[in-house]
Amino acid sequence: AELPALWQSERMREFLAVQALCAEFPGEYWRELDREQAYPTEFVRRLSEDGWLGALIPEEYGGLGESLLTYALVVEEIARGWMPVSGVINTHFIVAYMLMQHGTEEQKARFLPRMAQDTLSAFCLSEPNVGCDAGGQETRCELSPCGNFYVLNGEKKWATSGALSGLFTVMCKQKLKDPKTGKEKDAVTALICTPDMEGVEIFSRNRSKCGIRGTWQAR
Repeated sequence: AELPALWQSERMREFLAVQALCAEFPGEYWRELDREQAYPTEFVRRLSEDGWLGALIPEEYGGLGESLLTYALVVEEIARGWMPVSGVINTHFIVAYMLMQHGTEEQKARFLPRMAQDTLSAFCLSEPNVGCDAGGQETRCELSPCGNFYVLNGEKKWATSGALSGLFTVMCKQKLKDPKTGKEKDAVTALICTPDMEGVEIFSRNRSKCGIRGTWQAR
């Protein structure tokens, strides 16, 4: 019988390439990483070389421009080998998606090509006192008096790949004027940060866990 169009497509051939890559990393490779709570550096490097860090990033920004269906198939195949790696990739995608949907053209042009190639990203939401409650977070930002930059104060915890990333999306609260009432109120916003910015300190690269031990959570 003739195969469905999906299985004949170029995207499916790309998926099969990922399947072949995963087959190069046998079960013992993953078991050793799990025992050592080690990060899958070599596997992520190979994914990066093949462009899969930019799977959903548009081609105009150096990504593969894949569909969500292809991405889901790829992540499922990766997770078959070792589920923690899917956490690394999905966290990276969250940041890329936020930039694609809500970033300025300048931000997209500056950061998406790097993310599509070899720069991991981290989504920084959870905090020591409130967990992942976005509405209850204590991290705050305010616009500087000159209006050229933001001052950000707070602490984030359990940030997947935080100690390995070159880019962070930091969720925080900001006082903004309500356009309907004219009054100021707290709103949740997101800032793009990099580890080389003044005041950024990563003082916990990872923490011991019962499961998904290959994803590193930074503080």
